[in-house]
Amino acid sequence: MREFFSARHVAVFGVSTRPGNLGARIVQNLLKFGYPGRVSPIGRGGGELAGLPIVPTLRDAGDGVDLAVILTPAATVPGIFAECAAGGVKRLIVESGGFAELGERGAALQAELKELARRHGLRFIGPNGIGLVDNHSGLAVPFTAMPRPPQGPVSVLAQSGGVGLLYASQFLAEGIGLAKFVSLGNKIDVDETDLLPFLAADDSTGIVMAYLESIADGRALCAAIRACPKPVLVHKANIGEASRAIAGSHTAALANDDAVVDAALAQAGARRTSNLGDTVAKVKAFLLPPMKGDRTVVVSRSGGHAIIAADECGKAGLVFPELPAEFLELVRRAVRADVIRLGNPLDVGDLYEMDAFVTIMEGVMALPEIDGVIFLFMMLSNYNPRVPERLVDRARELCRQHDKPLALVLYTYPEELARLKAYSDFPIFTSAEEAVAALAAGRDWRRAQQRKPRAMPRPRPNAAAAALLAAAPPGGWLPAEQAFALLDTCGIAHPPVAFAATAAAAVAAYRRLGGRVALKLESPDVVHKSEVGGVRLDLGSAREVRAAFAQLRENLAARQPGARFTGALLMPMAPPGLELIGGVKFDPSFGPVLLLGWGGVAAEAMEKVSLRLAPITRSEALEMIAELPGQKLLAGFRGRPGIRRGALADLLVRLGRLAWTPGLGEADLNPIVAGPDGVLALDARFRKRAT
Repeated sequence: MREFFSARHVAVFGVSTRPGNLGARIVQNLLKFGYPGRVSPIGRGGGELAGLPIVPTLRDAGDGVDLAVILTPAATVPGIFAECAAGGVKRLIVESGGFAELGERGAALQAELKELARRHGLRFIGPNGIGLVDNHSGLAVPFTAMPRPPQGPVSVLAQSGGVGLLYASQFLAEGIGLAKFVSLGNKIDVDETDLLPFLAADDSTGIVMAYLESIADGRALCAAIRACPKPVLVHKANIGEASRAIAGSHTAALANDDAVVDAALAQAGARRTSNLGDTVAKVKAFLLPPMKGDRTVVVSRSGGHAIIAADECGKAGLVFPELPAEFLELVRRAVRADVIRLGNPLDVGDLYEMDAFVTIMEGVMALPEIDGVIFLFMMLSNYNPRVPERLVDRARELCRQHDKPLALVLYTYPEELARLKAYSDFPIFTSAEEAVAALAAGRDWRRAQQRKPRAMPRPRPNAAAAALLAAAPPGGWLPAEQAFALLDTCGIAHPPVAFAATAAAAVAAYRRLGGRVALKLESPDVVHKSEVGGVRLDLGSAREVRAAFAQLRENLAARQPGARFTGALLMPMAPPGLELIGGVKFDPSFGPVLLLGWGGVAAEAMEKVSLRLAPITRSEALEMIAELPGQKLLAGFRGRPGIRRGALADLLVRLGRLAWTPGLGEADLNPIVAGPDGVLALDARFRKRAT
């Protein structure tokens, strides 16, 4: 990827002297940004642009062209690819539209580009994008006129060029500098998984922000994020719920496409954003050092704003330690008047002396027992401009000196706020809510970095499971006996089970099992057995078993006509416990996804579930358990025992390994009964992928 940004001679295809020519804008941007290399405009009409001759072919551009930027009609682009291959140009940026986004003919052209690149060893960005910007070298090839932003630490990867430019302009309005910008376009060759490792090693990049509408290889993206030591923010748009309507299992319904993206990005260590404002706020957060803990101090001139900040801190899990007497005495001396609240939050009231503010700021940042500070400053009177500038400058110095964040909130007029943001690239927040969210975002990212493994666990091959699944028809559900046999291959505990195709076989199985039993419908056409009257519990005689078997058949015929009845599954009644669901869904982008939620008939009613890409570590399994709602129930509540979390974690690890069985499409273990003595899977359903 480095070659895209280190080009010494850029050829721009599609340039003319006609007014409004977009190729000419590319050349003009290169000159305006101060690109130090050679620029060769190429176009059939000839002429001159900004003192540069417009030549008809790549050969006429001379030697050493190492980057081609193409903005010509789509039908001409394959020929230019061939011309570049013949001329030894290996890096191309295609800004032309008219490819797969416009239908079958464009898709065919797109496929032709991909094949030409493969054949000749070319790498290209696009098509249907607006190019890239290296704000440090001056390499800027968008076809839109744009001002050169200040240099800074943020690099932007954007599938939509328009959205990417909107982000860049919003960063500019906040005083946030740009390092690099890449418009990915249709992502036929180079995509975010190629560029993220490059940006991770790029000295000018401190924060990566990605706007994505599709993710072709989620596993590769997550691997790149895991390996990146810098904050990665992802705004994933295009989050439709179409897949939920065709879900074949509880797990598939609960693990919808966007929920998988959310979980996968979090597991990898990225911070997901939801809109422009959220993204800008999080970028500002990462311009500050991340908090090392939860201990926070709020300093305010307004009691109301201090109360709001305290409320937001409570929601974010930020705590207010008691402030040492030495610091409080420093505040008394600095203020030289009564402080409204001498504690934490610290309300200094109508204080107007700037030296006192700076003294308090310096003192609180020096406290070793504090991890972060929120400084709320109302500035609605006519202050000398140097007053807020001094606050901003000192806040920056203190953050660097103590390696901890100071979130500076300035309540002032819009024009003054804009002036201060232009004055400094130190982040200025406009509300207590935004400042608290920033501190919490930095803290959460730091914790995620500390606990995440740099690489995902490697899946272990399970030959026995692969053989069982290979025998199943594509797209079909495994029979119950084979489903429980799959559990046996990975050591997931379950009660003894027996399958019966007839009432007589059910009675014989009951006598073998002994004691009271449960009887469950078996049908390849039924997902929710309870909805068709397919479960009978606590049967204690042959007569009850025979009658229940007949009832299952009748219920299915009445409630789901046409569904096939293949028999029933018998197992001993399980000990009491909490019902959970564990499942697997194969996502076409992210691969096997593991799910944990509340189970039984509540599986889809309790929509809050925990998801991870499989396989997982034991610590990740414990995190999944901790994310479930109803933690009091899991710990033991009102005389009812809790669960053995370690046993449930072990089951999830084993299920995560089983998820990598070739061809596995979906799995439901519902319910899993969890109690103080361990866990048991009481039902298991596995479906083979159709392809």
